[in-house]
Order: sequence, then structure tokens, then C-alpha cells
Amino acid sequence: MKISPSDINLDGVDLIFEVTRMCNMACPHCIRGDAQKINIKKSVITDVLEQFKADNHYIGILTFSGGEPLLNVRAINFIINEAKRLGVAFDSFWFATNGSIFRNSTKQLIETLYDSAESNEISGIRISIDQYHDDIEDNKYRWKELSEYFNEYVGSKIYFEFQGAPKPQYLIADGRAKENYYTEKTPEPSITFDGRNLYGGYLYITVDGDLISTCDLSYESMMLPEFRIGNIRDGIKNILAEYFNKYPNLVSEQ
Repeated sequence: MKISPSDINLDGVDLIFEVTRMCNMACPHCIRGDAQKINIKKSVITDVLEQFKADNHYIGILTFSGGEPLLNVRAINFIINEAKRLGVAFDSFWFATNGSIFRNSTKQLIETLYDSAESNEISGIRISIDQYHDDIEDNKYRWKELSEYFNEYVGSKIYFEFQGAPKPQYLIADGRAKENYYTEKTPEPSITFDGRNLYGGYLYITVDGDLISTCDLSYESMMLPEFRIGNIRDGIKNILAEYFNKYPNLVSEQ
């Protein structure tokens, strides 16, 4: 069947903004590869949220990715404020951090995210502590104090997860993981379509406004045609329809 943009329903879809490609670590397992001195453009953020507003869509989980997302808190705050200005709601939020960055504004940022989310049903933060990352002992207790503050004193629903990446054999063979470890797990698109709704995935928006079909890629692989859906300036629904027509194996029967 031929898929048109009007067939695609984005209500409640999970949305990931790659807010930066900068990172203050160079972990051997990093799927991204070498860090880049690039931050997301404000125009990309506004364009995405305006498209959600135009069709009265809301966001499921609003996620911030990187790089290390806490190196660009300004972008995260801009996303929150733009969503509020445009009347685009999101149910929950999520981000992962290497845990090495903890500023006085960190608590305020999380409070703002918590207050801005509609339900916080599955809001969470993952702090990476594993064999791959640099030790964050200096900040670990501050993150744990923050988790106690939110979950014991505020009584919020934010889930703080202190863990990191899987064992080497379960890493995805891309970026530095491919260079430094033996693994047979290769990247594959995570987003599928049933003729109306998107399943098994999320909309991943890169710093340049490209929409890609999975977050588990190196910066280099993000440009491959099987993963790069298109640029959001051409319309999210337009490029999704084009992509699913090109790759019918990602479309299931209704």
C-alpha cells in the first residue's frame, strides 16, 4: 500500500532531541565515535515543535541525548520553554548522563522538567557508573542525594537509575564499540509503522535537524540512507511517509 503523510499519526510519539555532540569523556564503548563541537540549532527545535502544534499532537517521552546532554542545558531549557509557548504537551522526560557534571542549576533543571511534564509516569534519569566510564566518585553522592530529595522528600515519580552500558558482547557494533570490542550485534532501524501508528521506536532529531530511525548509531552511520529518514524542514510526516514507502519491510499489516 502507498503511504501518505496524512496516514501517519504522531500523537503520543516519543521524541528525542540530540542537544549536543560535545562530550567531556572518550569512553571506549561509545557508539557515537569521536565527540564533535556541535550544538543543536534553536531553529531545529522550534521547527519540530511547531509541526507538533500544527496538528495538535502531544509528545510521549521527551528525551535529551548527546554527546553529554548536560553540556547544553541551555538547549534543554529552550525546548521546555518553546513547548510551553507553543502549547505542546509532553507526558514524561528522560535523559542519560555520564554523571561527571553536577552544577547548582542541575536540581533546578530537573524540577522544571518535572513541573512541565503532564504526568511523569515514566520520567527518569540514568547516571552511568560502569567499567567503561571515568570514575565519578566526586559527584556520585550528589546525584544520590538528589534522587533522595526528589523521591523521598518531594515524593515525585522520577526514577533515578545508577547503571551503565551492557557487557561487551551486547554492545552494538558501531563507533568506538566496533573498534574496541568484539560484538556481532549490528545497528538496525527501531521504528516501524502499521498504516496508522508508529511502533517500537521514537523520533530522533539530530543537531542538524535530521530524523533518523534509531538512536543506536555512530555520527557517521546517521548519514546512511537506511537510517537517515530525512530532514525535518521537509516535514516530519512527509519524510516518514517517503521512508516507509522506500522500506516496506518496516510496515506491518493493520
